[in-house]
Amino acid sequence: MQIALVAEGGGQRGIFTAGVLDAWLESDFDPFDIFIGTSSGSQNITSFLSREKGYASRVILGLSCNKRFCQFIRGLKRGNVVDLDWYFENTAEGSFALDFAAARKSLGQRKLLITATNSRNRESYYLTPSGDNNDWRQLLKASSAFPFLYRDGVKLSALSSTNSIDATASRDKVPQGDFYLDGGLSAPLPVRQAYERGARKIVVIRTVNADFNTQATWALKRKRKYNHTYARMIICLIIELSTREIYYDQTNSSPMANHY
Repeated sequence: MQIALVAEGGGQRGIFTAGVLDAWLESDFDPFDIFIGTSSGSQNITSFLSREKGYASRVILGLSCNKRFCQFIRGLKRGNVVDLDWYFENTAEGSFALDFAAARKSLGQRKLLITATNSRNRESYYLTPSGDNNDWRQLLKASSAFPFLYRDGVKLSALSSTNSIDATASRDKVPQGDFYLDGGLSAPLPVRQAYERGARKIVVIRTVNADFNTQATWALKRKRKYNHTYARMIICLIIELSTREIYYDQTNSSPMANHY
């Protein structure tokens, strides 16, 4: 029986996931055959595979909490509110360097899927990194690129049609050269994808309570108060929140997964 780990996103709330995975590293617990991560969940899984206990927490506290990372003034100047370029450049070298070689070694022949949303068709894609460190890093960036905070998303121009597929399209129909956004927009909790991949025991690490209510009505009220640019940002937020409601309703009523 195949066992899957699904890690939800949630930005800095991912520090909870980091703590769970660190405890598993301490206990040498890793029975999984399939890993699926969305947004910060994909970063946490990569950290777990690298066997660097404490790394994910250090990155969250040291980079995402740094004032350089998020500045709304940049958005007023038509720049990126969230500087994912700076963030992921820091994972390439220095004190926040991520050991992709170790992650690749511990992954072995198991499956790793990083969830991202195609900005053109708004469909979810489950992408497997190649042997190149930068490719893996770009997929993590794409999975974390929330629209209008990181304005256009991440262009993935060299997707391998043998490694990258979406939930419904055949392997030879993966869009090449498109821009990709946060996986949470289309698949915030891809439990069904794990089941379709053959997993019959699915462990889900969530970053919100099981009774989470997105309150999309609140966002709709705010939409009327702001200009066109920020209205578009709020519309994207509403889309993600509504998608989350659907996924959470399906997951909570499904026997396919255990939630933690």
